[in-house]
Amino acid sequence: STWVSEFPFIRVEYLHSPVEYLELNESCADIAVASLLLHYVSNLQVVARKAFRILQPGGIFVCSFEHPVSTCCIAHPSSVKDDNGNVLYFPVDNYYEEGRRISKWFDVEVYKYHRRIDT
Repeated sequence: STWVSEFPFIRVEYLHSPVEYLELNESCADIAVASLLLHYVSNLQVVARKAFRILQPGGIFVCSFEHPVSTCCIAHPSSVKDDNGNVLYFPVDNYYEEGRRISKWFDVEVYKYHRRIDT
């Protein structure tokens, strides 16, 4: 637990864990925040169930995703560049084919899960 010095009456606890393995008591939180992480999760239903199970009545679940246009491509880079390295365009392929994608984050391969906006 961390006491916020400007507001000593507010108790904040920060947890760092893969969301799939996070176990918390029922109705233990006023707010759950999943900022730019849900595109890394294979099963959204598990995460949503956990989030709403831990929230107190009237609690808030705040979440954000990487935009599906940026996660849709399967077999090519995220941008197409000219001979001078200038970005020409960002391809949008395989948008309707949901599922796992392999992406590069610097030199590391990471798995992301592409979902359409209407999913």
